[in-house]
This record gives sequence, structure tokens and C-alpha cells, in this order.
Amino acid sequence: MTKRIILFTFSGRQANVEQQLDWVQQVLDNDPRVEFHMWDLTRTHTDHHYLTTIHGDRITVNHDYFGSDPWTGWDNVWKWYARRPEYKDALFVKVDDDVVFFDTRRWHAFVDMADTFRGNIVSALTINNGASTALLDELNTERIKLGIPILDIHEHNTFADTAHNWFFDHHAEVLDRPIKPIRSDDWLSVNMIGLSWHLVCVVAQMVKTPSPRWIAGREWPTDFPLGDEGACNMLPRIIIDGITCGHLTFGPQHCTDDQQQVWRDKYREIQENL
Repeated sequence: MTKRIILFTFSGRQANVEQQLDWVQQVLDNDPRVEFHMWDLTRTHTDHHYLTTIHGDRITVNHDYFGSDPWTGWDNVWKWYARRPEYKDALFVKVDDDVVFFDTRRWHAFVDMADTFRGNIVSALTINNGASTALLDELNTERIKLGIPILDIHEHNTFADTAHNWFFDHHAEVLDRPIKPIRSDDWLSVNMIGLSWHLVCVVAQMVKTPSPRWIAGREWPTDFPLGDEGACNMLPRIIIDGITCGHLTFGPQHCTDDQQQVWRDKYREIQENL
């Protein structure tokens, strides 16, 4: 069993971070192996100032890359960890700043799966995520009715609204699904993933290199440097059905502030009643 777990996130919009900290604190309280690393890749001075106020046991806020282009910052964080062999025996869990819900009752099961499948990118079953949607039959049927290709859900506001509201209506049965690892060849948005330090090093080596033409069924411009999501999708991938998180939005979905606040509030209510 791993003795050190690095939970890290690219922060972050204040409204999302505030809510994420609620479930992260539950994880910290229940698993002394966990260290929470927040990387300040904020885009506004207001969000940056908010991050400077965050303190807590086993919580670190790193401002080294504040002010840089966010995509460059993401790559630099991966390389920062890869340069430090003191992490070689640790497990890593990377979450987006807008993963505002996680079923913390199954945290230990998630890291156990990441430990078991150390040669893989291990993803939580994620609401508003293409590869995970394919495993949720009823939600996938709603996607088909909308006429949205699974590789295009990140561009559609209507899908985000449908996915979140479907989960709010069906969360009890979704959260009660048996835990089952499912190998995936589909494009996986890396909203919440577990991986070994070895794979962190692999991702760090891959980012900023030229992209291949095709990655996991998606055409990619070859003159566009590879990012962490593309790199992860070139590695073996497993989704853990039964371990669920809620990912608020992709940028191209253009979800409004009002929409996002409604979703946060509903996720908070579910979180508080776990």
C-alpha cells in the first residue's frame, strides 16, 4: 500500500476552489497519507489574491507559475514533479479546479485502484466527460437524442446542462454502482485521474513535443504541441466505474456564471448528504 499520495490541482477560480476545498478537506481528514498541492495558475488578480489566503495542514499553494500562460504552466507542473525523485514511490491524483464534487466515501477505493493499475491513467467516473458518458447508458441515450457526437460534448452547453441535471436526478443510483475497472480506448478528458510517479515522468517527457495526427480517435493538428491531456490519451487508460466525481464545465461549452452556480449548489447539497 502506498504511503504517500499527492493530490494536486491547477487552481483556480475562487468559486470552484472554495467548493473543491470542502471535499478535499474530507479526504485530508480521513487519509493522513494525502498532501494537497494547489498550483496557482489563476487568470485574475482577484483569484490569485484569494489563493494567497489559503492555509491548512498538508495544504500547499505554489505560486511559481502564476502569470504564465496556463497551458505552459500545466506542462511546467508535470515537469516539476518529474524532476524530484523523492516522489518516486508516491501516487498522484490530478484534479481540475472545477471538479466540485467527489464521492469521498470511495476515496480509498480510488487510490487503491490507481495503485493496482500503476501502468495506467486511472480515471474516476466523471459527469460531463465523454469517455465516462459512454458508460452511463441513460445519459448516453440523452446525448444521442441531442445529436452530439461523443467527441464533441466539450463544445456543447446543452450537453453540460443535460449531464449535470441527469446526475442530480439519478445520483443515488450512480453513487451506488459497484466499483469496476473498465479499460477504455476512447478519448478521456483528464478531469480526475490517478497515476504513478513513473507515469508523471512519462507525461512530463511527452508534453511540448509534436503531436501525432490521431490520438484516441481524435484528429489533432501536428503543428500543435502535445499537452497533458493528449499525452495521457496516448497511454493505457482505465475508468473506475462506481467512483464518481462532477466536472463542472469545459471552456467551449460557454456555461454562464448563473448556470455554474446552480450546479455548484446542487452538487454541494449532494456532498453534504453523503
